Amino acid sequence: MPADNVRNLDNKVCAKTISRVHKLEEPDATRNVDSTVDPGPVETDSETDSQCRWSTVVKKTNKRASNVRAEQTSPVVSVKKARKPVIGSAKVASITAVVKRKRKANVFATRFPPDQSADNLKRYLDGKLNVNVTCLLLKSKYPEYYRTFYVSAEVDDPKVFLDGHIWPEGSFIRWFKPSEKVQRSNTRKTDYMDDDSNGDAE
Repeated sequence: MPADNVRNLDNKVCAKTISRVHKLEEPDATRNVDSTVDPGPVETDSETDSQCRWSTVVKKTNKRASNVRAEQTSPVVSVKKARKPVIGSAKVASITAVVKRKRKANVFATRFPPDQSADNLKRYLDGKLNVNVTCLLLKSKYPEYYRTFYVSAEVDDPKVFLDGHIWPEGSFIRWFKPSEKVQRSNTRKTDYMDDDSNGDAE
């Protein structure tokens, strides 16, 4: 056998021996892995990141809870129409209804001219309201400029006293709660009293 062939054979034997030694030294990575199970495709980092981002963007809402909140914030209120009362108008001789009680109205009337008298104002209001009006002159702070009166009467609707069409132009009218002094003066039928205690406006 030539020397070159012997040298090549020795090199092949050495190479095989070295490869066997390397295989024995390397750990068997697939020793605990079942060779029959296919692990499947391995997810990359980019695919995992995209799935994470998608899960944070997509959000399911509870439709039932949103409907309940909408009903609580905007409740439906049903408005009931007020029924108008019926007033009888038949003329029955044997049956009559109770007569409506009249109410006493008290007003404070001022800014009348200095020569205006209580009797003159009373006659004027008696004709306008068709009732018996009580008119008392009150002492004004500036009697040389204007006069003030306390006017009262029993009427069906006290609001008729606040109708501006029945009062002279420029006069000032307001509700008036008479004090005890004014009531006593009215009982004594006096027509003049002190304006400092003429009651309170309502």
